[in-house]
Amino acid sequence: MGIEGRERYINPYTDFGFKKLFGTELNKDLLISFLNALFNDEKRIIQDVQYLNAEQLGDGYGDRRAVFDVYCITEDGSRFIVEMQKAEQEYFKDRSIYYATAPIREQAPKGKWDYHLEGVYTIGVLNFVFPNNEYPADSYIHEVKLKDTEDNHIFKFRKLKIS
Repeated sequence: MGIEGRERYINPYTDFGFKKLFGTELNKDLLISFLNALFNDEKRIIQDVQYLNAEQLGDGYGDRRAVFDVYCITEDGSRFIVEMQKAEQEYFKDRSIYYATAPIREQAPKGKWDYHLEGVYTIGVLNFVFPNNEYPADSYIHEVKLKDTEDNHIFKFRKLKIS
């Protein structure tokens, strides 16, 4: 029981509540379960995550920064950004793509590099529908990937050898 005999609850639709539920070591199992439920893939099951710094500063003074709700890396090196957005935001898609560039850039060490990138996933839990009926009303999950517009195959990266 909480204060004055009342039970206390966390509202997952607030930044504080969402981060408390999914962004803390204490509740890491909830995040892992959530990610595995989204993937629903027996070949790829996340066993563990490590939380990373959710605040990404720009490279120089005046550069734009990004602050994620939850940012983690899995045991296979994949990086996950999980964002909760309660109020409609006109540029959510653009922001999601911008946010995904931070985990991509941080995979590029100085010096020689083989250009191998681990997967980067941005998950948006939205409490609004995109405007202009872009998606059917009963559609809750939208998976977006880079695709070749000619043959519709998923754009896959390949390792390049640097000599």
